[in-house]
Amino acid sequence: MLYGTYRVAFDASGRISIPLKMRNSFPEAMRDKIWVTIGYQKCIAGYNEKEFLRFFNALASIRDINEIEKSELIGAFSKNLTDLAFDKQGRIVLPQNLIDFAELQHGSEVLVLGVMNHLEIWNPAAHAQQAQSSLQTVQTRLRSLNLDLATQIE
Repeated sequence: MLYGTYRVAFDASGRISIPLKMRNSFPEAMRDKIWVTIGYQKCIAGYNEKEFLRFFNALASIRDINEIEKSELIGAFSKNLTDLAFDKQGRIVLPQNLIDFAELQHGSEVLVLGVMNHLEIWNPAAHAQQAQSSLQTVQTRLRSLNLDLATQIE
């Protein structure tokens, strides 16, 4: 499981270091690379191969939309998809199309967030704006769900 928030350097050549804790969350046989594509929001999403295939299969099995919408949805993720090998220091070089999509700034810091089964790479300013706008929505939604967390853990 991926979790936590990390600030990492984003160098002039487009490299970032994925924190060791996150890389070690990948199944051992899948720790040599990461699959990256656009995120749900203005970020880059990163998956190990198993989780990406699960995500892609879930997209392909959606039945609540017409085939044109499904094709556009699958296309948006797959045309931006690439697998990146980690170097010996756990760094990857992000492709320019994803850097542009997430509005990352070379020579600055980026946020790497663990989001259960994947990670997200964010421009810190964009993340702060998104987090502020969604906080109330999340709190309201959680209250409306009336979750009994004690029974969910068992």
